[in-house]
This record gives sequence, C-alpha cells and structure tokens, in this order.
Amino acid sequence: GHGATTPPIAAVPTVVADVKEELIVPEPVAVPFSAPVEQPVVVEATPKKDDVIVAIKAGKLEGEKVSLPNGEQSYRFSGIPFAKPPVGELRFKPPVPLESFG
Repeated sequence: GHGATTPPIAAVPTVVADVKEELIVPEPVAVPFSAPVEQPVVVEATPKKDDVIVAIKAGKLEGEKVSLPNGEQSYRFSGIPFAKPPVGELRFKPPVPLESFG
C-alpha cells in the first residue's frame, strides 16, 4: 500500500553569537517630572464596568482598571499622544506638542 510521505526538511544554517561581556542591567533612575499636573475629572462611564474616561485640558482619556502585583487597584491609560504625528513637513523634525486630542 501507499503510506503518507514526510516532506523533506530544509537545512537551516546555525548562527552562534559569541558574547564576551556579561549582560549589564542598569539600575532604575528617578527622573524628575516638573510639568504641572492637572487634576483629572471622571466624565463618563465606559462599556466596561470598571473603566473610566477622564477629561483633561488636552482631551479625553480612557483608563482601564487593572490589578497591580501587590493587589492594589489602579487605572492604566494607554496610547496617550504627546506630539503631532511626524508626517509631511514635521518628518525628521523635533516633536511638536499637541494642543489637544480626542
């Protein structure tokens, strides 16, 4: 009878990196943040029960409720824009702050 055949296996070259130094993990450095922080205000509920939307001067931010490793609850705000997109005349230029967003 005819059985199933195994396809040929392609030879893959092996790459070995020769590391001469130990991996150095830098100590965390505290960076002072001197910009004024405004008090956010919760303005709306979200479809997810525990999430929030807060309004700040620049726009609205959606925060997701998360549990920290120590068991405390916090909110995570992701995707906060800090500058205008680097397109057109802004390409390869220093960041230009946003006046507002969303």
